[in-house]
Amino acid sequence: MAHESATTARIRKVLLAADDATRILSPGKTRNRSVDLPTSDSAQVDAADPWPIHDPFSRDDLARRLKTYATATFAFSPTNLDPVAAASQGWCYHAATNTLECELCHSMIMLGSVLEQSINAESPIAVKYRALLSSEHLADCPWRRQPCSMSIQELPALPPGQLLQAVQARLVGYPEIPDDGVVEPEPPIPEKVLAQFPSHGASAVQCALFNWSAVPLSDSTGATTETTIAAVTLTCTFCSRRVGFWKLSKENPLDPRTAHKWYCPWSAPGVLARMCRLLAPTMNATTPAPDAAVDADDPVIQLAARSSARTTMHKVRTLIARTSAPLTKRMRDDADQARECAKRQRVDKEG
Repeated sequence: MAHESATTARIRKVLLAADDATRILSPGKTRNRSVDLPTSDSAQVDAADPWPIHDPFSRDDLARRLKTYATATFAFSPTNLDPVAAASQGWCYHAATNTLECELCHSMIMLGSVLEQSINAESPIAVKYRALLSSEHLADCPWRRQPCSMSIQELPALPPGQLLQAVQARLVGYPEIPDDGVVEPEPPIPEKVLAQFPSHGASAVQCALFNWSAVPLSDSTGATTETTIAAVTLTCTFCSRRVGFWKLSKENPLDPRTAHKWYCPWSAPGVLARMCRLLAPTMNATTPAPDAAVDADDPVIQLAARSSARTTMHKVRTLIARTSAPLTKRMRDDADQARECAKRQRVDKEG
């Protein structure tokens, strides 16, 4: 029950934060701190989460911020900045201006062309910019003190039953993939693992084990009862890499591991062997989740136990977002007015 009490405490903090924001912006009250919410061209915040909070244990939040790096330029490479490190400290990327912005305190980091001169991850330029990921936050920004937990920057540690369900969910919408369109793994996937997915071939199962999901190119084409290769792409939900199914061929086979972006944990060696080891025991179980047979002190089980806590937090955040739309608009308007006032004051002083 320890994790339940911790969850209650975290929920209480979220609700108190919402109550504090309401009190600060109530008519007749005097503001005792500045409020600066993102404008339309500010931090790239997903529409489903207009009021982001500091949650260093949320893999969904980390993936949402990582999506802003999908079109990142030279600044993010093994020789300088790691997008996972930046997103883990609350930074979103703006491709148009080549800048980073914290989604909470809205501090900015300009990614100058000097980063092109970085020849390795330990060069003075790269070290300097990595230090800015922490020091450039405002003093009271929670991302300055606590970045994301390392546990969510790595592969999700799921019990066998949950892993089986996750792979089955990724396989939904998969078209038929030619076996020679995907690089055959070495060693091959065990037959007892493939037998758990009788409706799909070995190539599709291999892609799903590497976190590739089938995503339609467009939902505007109308309903269809048949999924075609030309209408679907393979997408990784962590690094946002996309690969067209139609590109898979004998002459140009896909390697499901190396096709990920270089910083994606699914591109690490040994991923497939690990997934197969976890899935193999489920064949001998009467139910798809033999979690009770695992030691309760196992980190995998501990992380799974905390998943319910994060689900509860997500529900609370969704409720706050739905009920705070008028408050959010008022805060944005007040922030715009404050900026206009400061601008007029600067003009008056210069005049």
